[in-house]
Amino acid sequence: MRQRRKDDATVDAQFSPSSSPARNQDDTKVGKTSGANATSVYTESAQNASLLKARCMKDFLARACFVGIFVTENMLHSTYFELEVDTMVHPALAPLPREAAVALHLVLIVFGFCGAIFVLLSSFDTAGRTALTKGTSMMLVFMGIITWTWWINRHGTPYWQLDPYPFWDIHCSAEKKNRTVHILKNISIIGALTIFQQMAKYEQDAQPARPSFFEGLITALRPWTFTSTLAPQLVSLAVLRCMLKLELPGYRVTLALLFSLVAVQATANLVNSWRDFVKGVDTKESAGDRTLVDNLVSIQTLQVLIVLSLTCWLSFFFWSVIATDFSPVVLG
Repeated sequence: MRQRRKDDATVDAQFSPSSSPARNQDDTKVGKTSGANATSVYTESAQNASLLKARCMKDFLARACFVGIFVTENMLHSTYFELEVDTMVHPALAPLPREAAVALHLVLIVFGFCGAIFVLLSSFDTAGRTALTKGTSMMLVFMGIITWTWWINRHGTPYWQLDPYPFWDIHCSAEKKNRTVHILKNISIIGALTIFQQMAKYEQDAQPARPSFFEGLITALRPWTFTSTLAPQLVSLAVLRCMLKLELPGYRVTLALLFSLVAVQATANLVNSWRDFVKGVDTKESAGDRTLVDNLVSIQTLQVLIVLSLTCWLSFFFWSVIATDFSPVVLG
């Protein structure tokens, strides 16, 4: 009886699924396959994740602190625009006309604001690279302009003409020492911006990823086309003021006019992208504008942007018509 129970136990052990050699091998293979898949998924997610994207509030606050000085400074530049043009920028650009100083100071403010906004947006960007690259480029332009107009050629007096002494010499003037500190500070900021920009470019080359939502918006708006709209208007304003001696209504109205023209151009670009996609002109194989064909931006988002940009232009147009008592020149 005992021998029979022993034999039954042996047979059960031999045919038990948990103790079968073949089953053990299959389990081992499944375990290895699962581990390989998990490792592959982890590796892929690690490659797609950018070190430049904000992952916590501390990362975002660090960006906000970094660009805070640019935002504050440009708010002051906007408030004291004419005073700074007359006392700082125009003397630094002599013998160029005052209009050149106005245009350069305007570029300074626009690039400073936009660059700071782009760096903040890089916190939410899909890869954290696109906005950071564009933002640092604008901020580099800002730093270059401000270093020359405010410190190297301050009030039209070049740095090297202040006195014959080096800045570390005890006989060096206080003005030269003050300028030296600010120039060196700006050079260090330029170096930091360049480091961030190069890191974003290197990471993009090493880990190419699908274009982000932000890049889709830039592609749809096509801001590089704005110059074709603004350049003729700026030339016209310069001719009206310098050659025909006509007084312009003021910088605020002029800037509002230029902004409304940019809104018109943006509306045209967005409508062009939308209609080409709807009509089937833009396809995945042939489209140069990848905004909609790659689903970077939804059609609904594009339509909302069209309404907003068109509203900006219409608001200025109706205001200008009412402010001039329905002038036929404005209507024309």
